[in-house]
Amino acid sequence: MGFSCRAAASPGQLAALAPPAGRPPAGPRPWRAALAILPGPGNTDPAFPAVPDVEFPLFRAAARRLLDPAAFAYVDAIYLDTYARAGACAGLLRGRGTAARAGDRAAAVLQQLTIDAASAGEVLTRMRAAQAGLFAEGLLLDPSVHAARGWRNNQPRLDDATVTRLRGLADPAAAAAITLTRATGMRPDQLGALRCCDVSDSEAGLSVRTRGVTYRLPARAAGPVRAAVLDRAGIGDVTANREPLFTGAAGAPMTGRQLHKLCSQGAIRAGITLSSPRWLPDHAVTDLRDAAPAVS
Repeated sequence: MGFSCRAAASPGQLAALAPPAGRPPAGPRPWRAALAILPGPGNTDPAFPAVPDVEFPLFRAAARRLLDPAAFAYVDAIYLDTYARAGACAGLLRGRGTAARAGDRAAAVLQQLTIDAASAGEVLTRMRAAQAGLFAEGLLLDPSVHAARGWRNNQPRLDDATVTRLRGLADPAAAAAITLTRATGMRPDQLGALRCCDVSDSEAGLSVRTRGVTYRLPARAAGPVRAAVLDRAGIGDVTANREPLFTGAAGAPMTGRQLHKLCSQGAIRAGITLSSPRWLPDHAVTDLRDAAPAVS
């Protein structure tokens, strides 16, 4: 005797199972793709698929060809989101200023677009999407070999293991300083210049503004820095508080040397390394509109 699951389901259950409007129903996932996105050991998030290490013009096509459909859909959702956000950042990279300031802006934009990555494959995916999104707006982002080494071979700056280790530090100031160093590449003297009002809440975590550029901390890693701000500013209008974010025992702002020592010792206790302070060279972004030859 046959049995109809559809007849037995309630209207609410049928609505929950229906695909979003305008999208075709999802087909069955190949078993290899299902295995590819199962959580890894000790991690509740899906393991990121092994994406091809090719240049940005070829990346999406190569991923579509090499990955199973479900794995590609997982990667492509992240790729398309980063691509769209990169295009929206193009105006920031066309601002006026010195070559060094242009390099700072490029590093900050790239940091915002890749900081959510929790695996090497996701870093690469977001990096290629950022390059493609900027290229569509007439900007060529060309990270050099030096910058690639600074990225430590595309390793994520704040993966789940690193965030867990930072949360375990007994010194809240050290946890906040190392989180900022890992996330932004700021030097100790830049950390010492931060005020509580330089840190603000955003939709996707925390925003940190320094030297005219804005960096971002993802929500999963923002806890130590948010705690440091609340500890210094107390309850109230944090955005208006100009108190130094990092102070010594006497209440004076910590010097670059003190913060370097704090971060180094904290990193050793946490069992992590500090990131390279420089992500991109000064001439990492080329405006193709300026480089195009004039047409007579």
